[in-house]
Order: sequence, then C-alpha cells, then structure tokens
Amino acid sequence: MRTARTLMVSLLAVFALGAVAATAAQAVIQGPFWKVCKNVGLNNGTFEDAQCSVAGGSKEWEQVRLKAAGTEELEAKTSEGEHVLSTAGGLKQINCTKVSLGAGSVIEGKNGGNEGQIAKNVKVEYRGCSVVGNGTPCAVTEPLTTAKLIGKLGYAEKNAGGTEGKGKLLIIFEVEAAPHTLFATVNFTGTGCMATSTQVTTSGTSNGVIAELLIENSHNAIVAGGGTGTFEKQAMIGDVNFPATTITKMWYETALSTFEERKGGLAAFGVGVTLQSDTDVNLASDNIWGVFT
Repeated sequence: MRTARTLMVSLLAVFALGAVAATAAQAVIQGPFWKVCKNVGLNNGTFEDAQCSVAGGSKEWEQVRLKAAGTEELEAKTSEGEHVLSTAGGLKQINCTKVSLGAGSVIEGKNGGNEGQIAKNVKVEYRGCSVVGNGTPCAVTEPLTTAKLIGKLGYAEKNAGGTEGKGKLLIIFEVEAAPHTLFATVNFTGTGCMATSTQVTTSGTSNGVIAELLIENSHNAIVAGGGTGTFEKQAMIGDVNFPATTITKMWYETALSTFEERKGGLAAFGVGVTLQSDTDVNLASDNIWGVFT
C-alpha cells in the first residue's frame, strides 16, 4: 500500500484499493482486519524475512492479525501533495500542500471474526494552506486541524444475500465525539476575508468521509476475497485516497453477516464540498502491514 507518511488514510492509515473484481472467495469473508508482519521468534512463524514474503528458513516472521487491545501507531511523517476541499465548480476552495498525523493515531485490532476493525485517535493536521473565493487578501490560519476521528474498515458492496461484503475495501472517517458532525473549524485572517471562519461538517445524513485504500506505489485496489485478480497484501506504505468524486456509501460489518450502511459526505461554507486528497501512511515501527478479509 502507498503510505501516511500521514493519513486521512488514511488518514486515515491505514490501507488497500482500486477497481478490480474478486474472483475467488474465502469460505466466509470477514469484516476487514489489520495484519502486521512481526518477528515471533525462531521457528515460531512461517517466513524468514521482515516482509513476510519468503517462506521457510528461520521461520521467525509471521503475518499477525491484530486482536483486541492490539494497536500499532501510525507515523506522522509529512506528506506533500494537493489536498483540496472544494465547493461545486470550485467557486470556493481550501488548498493545502502538506498533511500529517497527530501523535497517538493508531490502528486497533478486535477479537472475533467479523466486526470491521478501526483506526482511532486520528487527528489530521494540514499546512501550506490557501483559500480561493473568500475575498482577498485572505489567508487560512494554520495548522488546520481536524477533530479526533475514528476510521472504520468496510466494503464498497455486499453480496446479493446481504451476508458478505465484497468489492473494494474502504475506510470511513467519523468524528469520535458526540454529536459526531464537526470535522474542523477553518479560521481565516485578512482584511479582505468575506467570512472569518467556516465549519467542515458531515452533510445531510452522512456519517463521515470515505476513502479508498490503495497499494504501495500503485492505484490497484485491494478487493475482498483474496485470489487471482485481487490485491490483498501487505506493504510498508498504505495509501489513503479521497477521490475527486465523493464516495457516498460503504458497508460496515457489525456482527457475523450483519451490515450497516455508512454514508459519506462533507459540507463547508454552508454547502456540500468534495475532499480530494491522497495521503501516504506507515506504521511508526516501519513494519509491513495491510488490510485483509
């Protein structure tokens, strides 16, 4: 996966996606979960290398599924690129060139087979920001920092019977604190500013904002089910991608074969907005990691 040197995906961490169809399914496709390549001691694992790619040899490395109370910290390296929050037609935009994660952002495991796992305490900081459409001169007060977010892993689709998730693996970032609607307050300074601030919130019945999980250095998706034609794998870098077209829904498995629809969408300046951002994320340990089903 391609990394958060940050998140939103990210962020989120945390991950895995693109546009391929699963061709082989497991007996039961579970709620997406984190795996981390860890040293488990001589002859206690499957692999001889820290990439968990070569079987045999010392057998001291293993793809370990995170369980309850198991966490891995996401590293807050600064990721440079274009991160744009825009109203329809781009009449108003907030553009930032750097994004990083606040300390304490982690992925967390769970026991049991099915509930989608999470990233938590995710706090995203944006710098190098400017604003368009709010008068001039006008500047964004930095850093532009989000509330603490929780990221939930899920699926783009579910099967016809509604018993299994399928398709791209996604992550929705939701505000941790009640009423779970205020992502950030953006403040502006300058004698030409038409508005001195705007709130970035969930829009309508939205629960948060949804990202794709991409593989390191590619835009191939990680797809549920494993098998030929899918890209369910581990890498050092996870790529959390908010595409130009807002992802409006995903399916989060809350228990065995029980799915809850989670909706995506943001608002700012009093109207709906699109977040377009691509952020690299890695573990502070630099271990190989990934999302599996």
